[in-house]
Amino acid sequence: MTISEPPAEAPESEARRVQIVARWNSWVQVLDPSDGTLTWVNLAETSYAPA
Repeated sequence: MTISEPPAEAPESEARRVQIVARWNSWVQVLDPSDGTLTWVNLAETSYAPA
C-alpha cells in the first residue's frame, strides 16, 4: 500500500475531512481527527477538494 491509496476498508468515493499539519513541496501531512493518525499524502497523486 502506498500513502496515496485509501485504506482497504474505505470505499474509494468516501470523502473525509482532515487537518493539514505540515507541508513540504507537493506533500502534506494530514491529521485524521477520527482516529488521530498522521499520514503523508502527495497532492500531485491524490484527488482532493479544499474545504
